[in-house]
Amino acid sequence: MVTKDDVKDIVILKHLSDEMLDELMPHLTLHHFSEREIVFRGGQTAIMLCLLKKGKILLEKRISDKVTLSMGGMPEGFSFGWSSILGEEEVYSLDAVCAEPCEVLMIQGDILRKMFDDNPLMGYRFYQRLIRVVKKRLDHRTEQFLSVIRKHPDIELMFDES
Repeated sequence: MVTKDDVKDIVILKHLSDEMLDELMPHLTLHHFSEREIVFRGGQTAIMLCLLKKGKILLEKRISDKVTLSMGGMPEGFSFGWSSILGEEEVYSLDAVCAEPCEVLMIQGDILRKMFDDNPLMGYRFYQRLIRVVKKRLDHRTEQFLSVIRKHPDIELMFDES
């Protein structure tokens, strides 16, 4: 059984009350993965929200048979697989691959959505944290994108001409 000690360092859960955590914990399961093991693949039906207890997860996008892009790494305490809490028809966008042996707490998205329907304050607190994380990641991706654009040879020429 998952304990409060198991979830104490999970960022997205830090603003939930002890009572909310008590309600959540019986639905969490702990899974162990080996290095390079795939937690889920992009395109699969999104069922589980994942909370990384130990290890590091790489979020990857295969763009051809020979090229896979790493879209980012999830350190301990972070969450991934958010598509699972959006609805039943959602799919994962990226592959989640273990960069090293990992311990991942998982909860079914439909159970979490039901908990939020039954306890709107819990849902509000959870989604507030999620929105902050999403904004931070979107800002980071925007900066990465702009950096790549600025370094493109054809674009650099435009900056040099002005």
